[in-house]
Amino acid sequence: MTQDSSREPNDEFFELVDEDEELNEPSDSRSRWLSAGLVLLSVLLAILLCVLGIRALNGAREDEGFEDKTWVMSGRFVDLTPDLQTKSNVAKYSGSLPADQALNGVTFKSDLADAKQVNGGQMVEFRGSQTGETRNDFPQEVDALLAETGDQQVEVVRTGEPGSINEVTSASVRNAKIGGWASLLGAVVVFAAGVTGAVMLNRRARNAHYDDFDFED
Repeated sequence: MTQDSSREPNDEFFELVDEDEELNEPSDSRSRWLSAGLVLLSVLLAILLCVLGIRALNGAREDEGFEDKTWVMSGRFVDLTPDLQTKSNVAKYSGSLPADQALNGVTFKSDLADAKQVNGGQMVEFRGSQTGETRNDFPQEVDALLAETGDQQVEVVRTGEPGSINEVTSASVRNAKIGGWASLLGAVVVFAAGVTGAVMLNRRARNAHYDDFDFED
């Protein structure tokens, strides 16, 4: 009888401990899920910011050297021509040079025919940037970035959808660099904030778990 009576308090103690663990388990599980979700969200945002930052810096690097020496012109699809570097085709477009006196007497290089002297407003043909196989692979209208690539020489350096091309200026290159580095820095800050928030959330959950225990004599 003495042994039986001594076991009853111990059994009740372990039952209370089990009940406390069951009560605290949902809270701990929620904290773990919230922490994991916070870290995952910060990682996704950081990746997005990195992509945007790298794209902006690459664009700035491509535009360097063309500052304040570019024009935007439009072109319409004419025909297909073999690409010089791949086995695919590129589109040939026709368009009017901007009516700018600075273009009078310059040499236009098209990579379609011999370079020739042109004037502002003159019709020229140029190659598109996109590669493909058939006519349906290419847009029928494009905008082209015309840039001064040498002494009194201009050529189309890239094409894109109408409205997607802008003149390159010192300000645009500078802003692209600032935006690119800001995005990369933002990625680091977002990731660090997510990890810090997850750690604090877990620490708060542990503290709340310990506070739930009442030690009585």
